[in-house]
Amino acid sequence: MPSIDILIAFATATAIFAYMPGPAMLYTAAQTIARGRSAGFFAAFGIHIGCYVHVVAAALGLSAIFELVPALFTVVTYYPTLFDLSIAGFRIFTITSGS
Repeated sequence: MPSIDILIAFATATAIFAYMPGPAMLYTAAQTIARGRSAGFFAAFGIHIGCYVHVVAAALGLSAIFELVPALFTVVTYYPTLFDLSIAGFRIFTITSGS
């Protein structure tokens, strides 16, 4: 077992990081300020669901699969970005201006 000095240092560092706002908190606050209470709620809800996706992926050993098949990691990394960009491009070309 670690010594009491190491445990105290670990507990202190953990408490500091637990109380510091991270990017998720800042994103939720920005959405709440810019778009209102319901947008802030949905931002927090989306972050919460995203955390569940990460937990399930870790539980299923996704990192071990990525280590065996590196190309799969590339697909999973870039596919959502390409999908979002294609939807944005489609909307740009299909939306007509009012003038």
